[in-house]
Amino acid sequence: MFYLKFNNFNKLAKLISYPIKVNFDSGTEYFNSEKEFITHYSKIVTAEMMARVKRQKFSELFVNSYGMHIGYGDIWFAGRCVGKTPGKECDEVTISVTAYNVNHVKSK
Repeated sequence: MFYLKFNNFNKLAKLISYPIKVNFDSGTEYFNSEKEFITHYSKIVTAEMMARVKRQKFSELFVNSYGMHIGYGDIWFAGRCVGKTPGKECDEVTISVTAYNVNHVKSK
């Protein structure tokens, strides 16, 4: 989340698994490409979300079978095994952002 913390939305957009699901107060939207994500970046990555990212400690990440999240489920990300060697597929892992939940991100 280094890129998010320093507002480097171009590099952050490359870490996302598209289509990306974003939950807003008005409903759920899907963004299908880096270009769409960058266009809507300021609507997706709010000041409140950024404050939580900056305060997040690795030891306090929530983890379950869907992946990990920052804050109160603000940003979800997961790892995916991408290795080509049979039986060792998870020797190589790609981590990507899988969802943003803007709808509940309020200052606390």
